[in-house]
Amino acid sequence: MPGVFRADRAGTTTAVLHWKVGDRPGGGADTYELVIADRTCTRSAAPDRPATLELSIGGVDFLKMVTGNANPVALFVLGKLKARGDIGLTARVPNLFDVPKA
Repeated sequence: MPGVFRADRAGTTTAVLHWKVGDRPGGGADTYELVIADRTCTRSAAPDRPATLELSIGGVDFLKMVTGNANPVALFVLGKLKARGDIGLTARVPNLFDVPKA
């Protein structure tokens, strides 16, 4: 996700996003941390900061979303993408990334 981050759209956004991607074999989820600050975005597979926003999604839906084959707003409305924390930030997140168009 840092590779498709739109720094020009970030403005003064400062946030810690935790993506919980579920559907692991045997159950459970992988959690990834994105830190957005100073118009940069960095990713960590070992979250170590409190999340401003936690986003939970199944593995298949996550892949569909990041490849442009599913709309994040539609996933949210359908309950396939869940958010906890700064809900206002939830609406801004899709604009911060240049997701491929299917």
